[in-house]
Amino acid sequence: MQAGTVDFLEKPCEPQRMLEAVQTQLRVARDAFARRAGRRQVEGRLGSLTPREREVLRLVVDGMPSQMIARRLGTSVKTVDVHRARIKAKTEAENLGTLVRDLLLHRVDI
Repeated sequence: MQAGTVDFLEKPCEPQRMLEAVQTQLRVARDAFARRAGRRQVEGRLGSLTPREREVLRLVVDGMPSQMIARRLGTSVKTVDVHRARIKAKTEAENLGTLVRDLLLHRVDI
């Protein structure tokens, strides 16, 4: 009977009860909208990354330092640091730590 509903009000319904139900669902909708907007914003920031930059970013998210990333990818630490700098610039991130936080917070796949 309640499939797809968020609340169920029986008749006769008190006006205050209806107002509270509507206000509650407006808050829920506003929060959901903000979460989706945040996720889209973070996904948009990742749009300009190359496949290699995404690969480096995945490893950064996993907590690997540049030396380990370089070994894993078979490249130099300097090259990894260049990729990290480009990721930061392209995503307009204050630093990679805040970018990682945003990715995890909004559950964005790289």
